[in-house]
Amino acid sequence: MAENMRRILIIEDDKNTANLVATYLQKEGYFALVENDGVNGLQGRQRRATRSGYSGSDVTGD
Repeated sequence: MAENMRRILIIEDDKNTANLVATYLQKEGYFALVENDGVNGLQGRQRRATRSGYSGSDVTGD
């Protein structure tokens, strides 16, 4: 992943919808990470934020 790519976490239980959204976002220059349920998505977001030192706001666009 290029360091200058903005990251987005997509939490969507419908895999087809999640993949479609991820594809469009990737075409726009985003790194899209897909999780298919809320619990795993939020836990994964917390793990990634802790490991990388991110506050989380750049992951969700807050």
